[in-house]
Amino acid sequence: MAALSKPVLRAPLMIADFENPEVLTRLVGMHTKKSVSLSLTEKNIVTGKRALEVRVPPFSFHQDRWPYVALGKDYITSPIDLSLYSRIRLTAYVDGKGLFPVQFVISSLPYNDGGRNLEGEVFHIPGQTSMVCELPTSLFQNPENEPSTIRFLSIVFPAIEREVVYRIDRIEAVYDPGSGCPAEALLNEAKAGIQRLNELAGNASPGNELAGLSKQLEAVASATEAGLTTGLQGEYGKLKRTLNSVIQQAGSALLSGKEAFYVWRGSPYRYTRPKEYPGFESSGFERFEMQMAQDEFRTLPFTVSSCGQDVELEVAIEADTGPAKNALLLRQTVYYRYGEDDYGDFLAPLESPLLIRAGESRQLWLRFDARWSGIGPGDHACRLNVRDVRSGVTKVIPGQFTVWDFALPSYDRVPNNAYAIYTRGEVGAKLPVEGTRHMKMYGLNTVYVDPNELPFPVVLDAKGAIATFDASRLQRRVGLVQKAWQDAPGNEHLTWAFAVSGIAEKLTGDSDIRFPEERWEQVLSDWLRRLRDVITDLGLQDDDWYMVLADESSEAALVSVEIPLAEMIKRVAPAIKLSCNTSTVISDTLLSIRFFRAFDYLEPNLDAIETNPYLLDWVKMSRKPIRTYRCKAVLGRSKNLYDYYRVWGWRNHQHGIKGTGVWAYSEVGNPWSKNQRCVHYALTCKHKSLDQVLHSRRYEFYREGVDDFRYILALKDAAAEAGPEAINQAEALLQEATADILADLNDTARCEKWRLRIAKEIRRLRKP
Repeated sequence: MAALSKPVLRAPLMIADFENPEVLTRLVGMHTKKSVSLSLTEKNIVTGKRALEVRVPPFSFHQDRWPYVALGKDYITSPIDLSLYSRIRLTAYVDGKGLFPVQFVISSLPYNDGGRNLEGEVFHIPGQTSMVCELPTSLFQNPENEPSTIRFLSIVFPAIEREVVYRIDRIEAVYDPGSGCPAEALLNEAKAGIQRLNELAGNASPGNELAGLSKQLEAVASATEAGLTTGLQGEYGKLKRTLNSVIQQAGSALLSGKEAFYVWRGSPYRYTRPKEYPGFESSGFERFEMQMAQDEFRTLPFTVSSCGQDVELEVAIEADTGPAKNALLLRQTVYYRYGEDDYGDFLAPLESPLLIRAGESRQLWLRFDARWSGIGPGDHACRLNVRDVRSGVTKVIPGQFTVWDFALPSYDRVPNNAYAIYTRGEVGAKLPVEGTRHMKMYGLNTVYVDPNELPFPVVLDAKGAIATFDASRLQRRVGLVQKAWQDAPGNEHLTWAFAVSGIAEKLTGDSDIRFPEERWEQVLSDWLRRLRDVITDLGLQDDDWYMVLADESSEAALVSVEIPLAEMIKRVAPAIKLSCNTSTVISDTLLSIRFFRAFDYLEPNLDAIETNPYLLDWVKMSRKPIRTYRCKAVLGRSKNLYDYYRVWGWRNHQHGIKGTGVWAYSEVGNPWSKNQRCVHYALTCKHKSLDQVLHSRRYEFYREGVDDFRYILALKDAAAEAGPEAINQAEALLQEATADILADLNDTARCEKWRLRIAKEIRRLRKP
């Protein structure tokens, strides 16, 4: 089947225009809750077209954090096929002064399922300016979404403390030959699969079976190619599932000629299922090597598949010396059901023997520990032994791990809290001591204390003074974690983030004293004095803790609450450090100055920085320490976990940001219970039945990203000791590495390639 040889000329697809006033009755808006009002403009004298005018009143009027207008089931009466288009495009104009974020989201579901099904981008539109906003159709990767069946489109506007008018021109889908479209990507993937299957059929015993699978892919390719003319009209998802199924069946066919079991390696950055088979990119696991610095962990995943029969495997790692043996640990991936799919994500101690049913696989992880095991520099030989108890079939895989003769910088140099909200899940409720040990083990250095463990509310006497102040919950939490931290190896520094979210209402409870009146400030002053006394008695100095006032504040919330509150705290207790994780750019210059003066740390969303260069420029004007966080849902086989977790440190380095992560998220729901809320954000959880803390595979990726950042620091340190010429060479190397890694976020080998090159340069610079 020949590839497309001529450029495709495909006319834009009109999704919505705003010429007929009747359209207003079919849009879903929050105007019933008074957050937006909708109308149509007069015809433009140049284009002769109308636009949708969205008027958003001040936040204090509507009290809605997410004003929006949507094309839902009343507007999109038949699913929209976007599989032949490169992107959705609209032009937005903002009648206001400043920079205004507008979020453009889409879904195959006909409604907003609490945001879980929505995918999109945020665009930042300068006031008094028309801006073209384009949403790539390749973006839709949630399990609920597929580009040939789109039923919901929404535009979300910022909540700010002034009235703003937006004008939205028609919304259309456009095709760009340079970018292609989902249908073309599917066709190319099918053709590549056909070629690979035909190659394998010539070299494998199940050749006829593979040839049959090739014919299935030919049918997918034919249907997709025909759809490039007629449209896929809801068939994209079915064809994609067939393609994925063929790849799975091909892997199964490749196993049929092997004895008992097969050990292989594929990409670690994909969610794995119990029925997981070698993909086209997989290879047999015959030997392994690992290189690492001192004071870090490394991991190596591999998969064992049963070949036509149940197997009971004894899997063990052996080493020639005791220290090397102590540095090695085997874990198994455990699986949980979410929706209609099984996800292998969390890692538990390996059970032996390991039962793998016929037609199933299990992913195992080998961990190398040069941080807490006491292993010294050098080359350390080891062997992975896999034996089927039932058949006696045995495979010995030789390996070696090398510990280099240099240590990485302390995690204290990387502001890094991703784990320790102890009041939102079973680890905090049942295993806080082990949770703290695991936190320190992986280099996390900040504990976040929820408002419900702070002394709220206080009891006031008749004069409005504090009569009762109960800090027992805070004392228990801090004391417990402090002891567990001190008992664990290492000398890293522990930092505390005390969250006072909602303090404006929580502090004075049912009394008539309200923020921001003077009496409330007096209560706050007394409360802060008492709180600092408790914190001091717990052995914490002012540099050991900071306060978080709110979460992801809009400009309206900053103006009305967070900035005045921060200024109030600084007036009554100047030594208290304050942090803010807003990703909003404050348009008003004087308010920006007040904001920068009041806060000590800024923690914007990394994804907001990626889409809004103004945000980074703005926060850098503060000259305050900058960290980043991320909070996208990354559940789904198509999600790029490598980009989301591993590349984090390189993205921060590109932007000149020194903190690799904050809010990556903490242990929350239980993956094996009905309460699975936010489980795809959780980096740890409690074992299903045992009192053990389990790490997720994503936690390993995140840790590797943090360690990449430590390698960057180690290179800079070594260059600084060597002199100006070495500094210039190191910066050139890091610039080259950053550009190469970020140039292709699907090539999951690039971070590792550059880590090895950086390590080589560190060793060269440190030679006597």
